[in-house]
Amino acid sequence: ANQGTMVYSRGYGWMDRERKVPTKPAAMIGIASCEKPITAAAIRRLARDGKLNLDAGLFDLLKIKPQGPIADPRMAQITLRHLLAHTAGWGPDPVSEAAEAARKKGHSEPIPIDSKAWLPDPSAHPIPMELFLGFVMTQKLKNDPGAKAEYCNFGFDTLRHVITTVTGRPYIEYFQRGLFRPDVVREF
Repeated sequence: ANQGTMVYSRGYGWMDRERKVPTKPAAMIGIASCEKPITAAAIRRLARDGKLNLDAGLFDLLKIKPQGPIADPRMAQITLRHLLAHTAGWGPDPVSEAAEAARKKGHSEPIPIDSKAWLPDPSAHPIPMELFLGFVMTQKLKNDPGAKAEYCNFGFDTLRHVITTVTGRPYIEYFQRGLFRPDVVREF
């Protein structure tokens, strides 16, 4: 940029390495685990504002329908507080087993891209997050919810979906306009 005017913009790396799809300059990419404290702050702000209860059952809150028989009744005990603390009980990777169940029912293998859908590549059909959570809901838990901390990225993917569901707007927009001061954080 030069005096507030963009003079050069380009993306680096691949959005899809196998297909040689380059990253576009305006591509939204995750900032790895650096986003987790922002997500946690947004969830806590919504709780403080009375928009959600940290001890609410996750699947009841989102009105998730299981995509098969429920293998573990403890799944109903998972709360937002458990997701914040990485203590949901499903272990570090509930995605692989749920993805396999989704594939068996004819869905694409999911890879997180936003809080509304899971998509393996740009040409695939997305799996709505509610549907994917329905596959997660049919798994057996590894631990009692709240009993053991195991780092889990998917828990924060789910929390971002909660933010979108509760606020009715994309979680990024809530971060920008609901969590941060609008006069400090601006879109470019």
